[in-house]
Amino acid sequence: MSSISKLFVLACFVLLYHVNGQAQTKMAYSKLLYNGKEYNELIVDRFPQYGFAGKDGCVVQGQLVLELKDTGAQEVEGLVKDAETGAVIFAATVQLKRANGTTEEIATDEQGKFLVHKGSYVKTLRIAYIGYRLLNIKAASGKLF
Repeated sequence: MSSISKLFVLACFVLLYHVNGQAQTKMAYSKLLYNGKEYNELIVDRFPQYGFAGKDGCVVQGQLVLELKDTGAQEVEGLVKDAETGAVIFAATVQLKRANGTTEEIATDEQGKFLVHKGSYVKTLRIAYIGYRLLNIKAASGKLF
């Protein structure tokens, strides 16, 4: 095993110790709120799987919160925040897959907000931002909004 590989393994063990020790009790998980009500069951793979056998690898990543609310005018307003600190996330990528087969990508503004026109039903929603776990939301009844 090369020295770089050994260093990588050591770094992963340190991170795993930190996650399994004191940090795990404080970890805030991803959340989905729609008009003030939690719908966390729609989040795909909400709980991370860190470590060599886990699909998230050994890198501990931040978690995202998505707050959605109807504006009453055929639009839904979204707000993306850090799950632990509540800080808004600027320039996160929001990807929507609609029932009619189209895909849209929107970036959050300086206040972490974005607008979605209802039109065709949204089946899945995915939010990505560097240093954070992907937030994947899949509608249970075939439509999210």
